[in-house]
Order: sequence, then structure tokens, then C-alpha cells
Amino acid sequence: MKYHYPRLVELIVCLACLALISLSPLLVDVDHWIQAFLFRPEFKSWLVAPDERGLLHLVFYRGPKLALVLAGLGVVSWLALRSWVRGWDEESFNKALCLLAMVSIPIIVGALKGATGVSCPVQEWQYGGDYQHVAIRDQLMHWRAAADNFHCWPAGHASGGFALFALRLWHVPGARAGKGVWMWLVPGLVLGWAMGLYQMARGQHYLSHTLATMCIAWIVTSAVLLIHEHLRAAEPDGFRRL
Repeated sequence: MKYHYPRLVELIVCLACLALISLSPLLVDVDHWIQAFLFRPEFKSWLVAPDERGLLHLVFYRGPKLALVLAGLGVVSWLALRSWVRGWDEESFNKALCLLAMVSIPIIVGALKGATGVSCPVQEWQYGGDYQHVAIRDQLMHWRAAADNFHCWPAGHASGGFALFALRLWHVPGARAGKGVWMWLVPGLVLGWAMGLYQMARGQHYLSHTLATMCIAWIVTSAVLLIHEHLRAAEPDGFRRL
């Protein structure tokens, strides 16, 4: 149990942060305070137009999505070829675990987006929209059926970037599973926040939406690392025989 303690603490902290982000009324105020810098009320326009489809959209929206999909397909092909040539070993298992976590993060976030019924800034009356603000806190306190067009919590687009947190699993180093992997959070943090901030500038999400996505991605990878460490500690010979 001592070996798993740091990963367990990490998981608990991430869950606590997600709960705080979801329930704290202070985050609602922070969301609106930050969004005020991204919306010009005199022109009823956002820092980046929601319907903008130029270079910024290519760099921060379509480009990262396409790159992540192509990279994922490339890794799947490489893993299949490697396993065919060299057999299914512990390294193949780690790589497959990484891919599984990477794919799971956008799926989990997408499912939550479809079910939580939270509004986007661009839809709300204070930003020129037609609807009253609905935060995840409102839904958790007084649940009501999700409106057909309220799919904004957590931030879906940023989940593709934060899915790179799964790189922590790519470099699980054998008997030292889960150690020395903090540096592999950096690509996910950089790309996740670049994609998330772009969506905030378009009025598609609040800060808390993106923070929630980051926490969910962190929770998924922490949980998978914890399970991996537990299995390795319980059946070390089994891992060597993969």
C-alpha cells in the first residue's frame, strides 16, 4: 500500500478539485470576471468571432483535432506492427494502456457534456444570447432536464489536448511504474490550455469548464496508473510473462 500512496493521494486531490470547481459559487464569479475581458458589450462581440473559420480556427481548432487523430492512428498502427513482430510484452501493454486512457478522456467528457445541461457564455443574455446562465452548480443543486442546446460542461474541445496526460502511461518504466512521469503532463497542459483558451475567447466555455476537463483527464490517468501499479505489485511475474 505504501507504494501506491502517492498515486492515491493524487487521485483524491484531483477528485476534490473537481468537486470544488463544480460546487463553489466563487468559481461562477471568477468565470464571469474573466469572460468580461473576452467580450465587448458595446459591439456585442467576442475577442474571436464564434463563426470565425480562418487561420486561428485552423491552428487552435481543426488543426489540433486532425493532428491528434492522425497521431492516434499512427500509434495504433505502430503498436500492431510491433506486437506482430516482437510479441505482446509489457511495453506493448503499457502503450495500449496509454492509448486506452487517451481515447477514454474525450469520450467521458463528451458524455458529460451531453448530460449535464450547462449553458455556454455565447448563449446567455449578458453576452447577447437568449438564455439565462446555467452553471453545473445549479444543475447539481436543483437538477433539471438538459436543454437540447446546453452542452457546455465540461469543455469538450480542450479534452483532446488534455488527453495527452495519458503520455504518463506511455513512459511507465517497468519496475518503477508511475515514477518520474510528471514531465509528461506538460504536453497536455500546453495543448489543453491553448485549445481551451481559444474556446473561451469565442464564448464557447468558461474557465471552470476547462478546469473541469483538466481535472477529469488527470483523474483518468491517475486512476489508470494506480490500477497499473496495483496489478504490477500483485502479479510481477505475470507482467514479465505478457
